[in-house]
Amino acid sequence: MINQIENRAKQTKPPGITLTAIYFGVVNGLLAFLISIIILFAPGLIMPEWLTLMAAVTLFLSVVSFVACYGLFVLIDWGRKLAIVICAIAIPLNLISLKLPGEEITSGTVLLTVVSIGIDLVIIWYLLQDDIKYLFKNKRAASK
Repeated sequence: MINQIENRAKQTKPPGITLTAIYFGVVNGLLAFLISIIILFAPGLIMPEWLTLMAAVTLFLSVVSFVACYGLFVLIDWGRKLAIVICAIAIPLNLISLKLPGEEITSGTVLLTVVSIGIDLVIIWYLLQDDIKYLFKNKRAASK
């Protein structure tokens, strides 16, 4: 079993790592950053306090997602761990977003929330696989 994991980890970077890094850079990073900036700093836009707070949290997570994206691309173990933490934080935030004050729950909102939570769970599962963990730890050991 260990030899199979080592053999798979010695190959090139798995496409799943590249896709996860792109997801963190584009969706969690860039899109969330832009949306947060618009909500927080749009002139004349009056928002409830809860939306401002959610936008500030999203802005923070988007910046941290850029860091995780870098760590995933260069196979640094803290990047893998950071990505797992971000996904774990995003799951309850998605659930909270279902019932925000003054917002109506629609089928589109529920679908978007379920898909987002599903993506986060798949990423957590993937990054916790033995061969993926070995790949990141092996990269760290090789760089010392």
